[in-house]
Amino acid sequence: MTALVVLVMLAAPAAEPSSEAELIRRGVAEREQGRDQMALELFRQAFDRYHTPRSQAQMGLAYQALGRWGEADENLSSALAATGDSWISNNRKALEQALAVIGQHVGTVEVQSNVPGTEILIDGRLVGELPLRRPLRLPGGPVMLQARAEGYMTSQRPITVMPGQMTRESFTLLPVSKAPAAAPPPPVYVEAPAPPPEPAPSPLRSKWTFIGAAAATAVAGGLALWSGLDTLSARDRYVADPTAERYHDGVSREKRTNWLIGGTAVLGAATLGLGLFVTRW
Repeated sequence: MTALVVLVMLAAPAAEPSSEAELIRRGVAEREQGRDQMALELFRQAFDRYHTPRSQAQMGLAYQALGRWGEADENLSSALAATGDSWISNNRKALEQALAVIGQHVGTVEVQSNVPGTEILIDGRLVGELPLRRPLRLPGGPVMLQARAEGYMTSQRPITVMPGQMTRESFTLLPVSKAPAAAPPPPVYVEAPAPPPEPAPSPLRSKWTFIGAAAATAVAGGLALWSGLDTLSARDRYVADPTAERYHDGVSREKRTNWLIGGTAVLGAATLGLGLFVTRW
């Protein structure tokens, strides 16, 4: 591609004083620096002012560098179709080689319709009216093809453009007045589903669970009380006769009492929560 840019630049007349030549020279310089979008803007300015095949061909080459294959094919094909332009004649071989590369990314779509003057749109963009002067040339890939005409129902379908191949699409548009009316939907009878069975009550919500927990708390409390009294008796025996054996016996009984008191407190809290928040009375 770089060689083609250099070839096109060298093939231009060296002493052309026109503004078009200056725009093209600047555009080619931008291409050589890899700034293809900036180059395209300069070539477009030249073509908008002078409408020459030379500036249109440069636009096609810039579109090619940007990977915009459909626009590259359209502009380069139009430039090569021009007659009597010496610049095109001198560079025709290089331009045709570029067009062949572009053609590997572009497919042809031929569209027909039963209604003359049908508008054809590609991805929502109007591209012409039937009959088209020539088949559409589009980049390969999926597009939405749409046909519309006044007084007729719009028709559209997705198609996939195959590079290097031709696709033929035909639309039969129906007049709006003759469009088949949509049949009313049939009545729908919906039976109300039977309510789901109530889940079995959780054992935790039974009042008997609460009564059992309260009884367990009472038993634990009673054991804690008995253990506390037993610990006090051991303490009295140690005070009356302080020996190491009675001391260790008292400490052991005190630990037992503390465990029973703690267990009673936990059971009591659990029983209270069960009675307030869980039990179904």
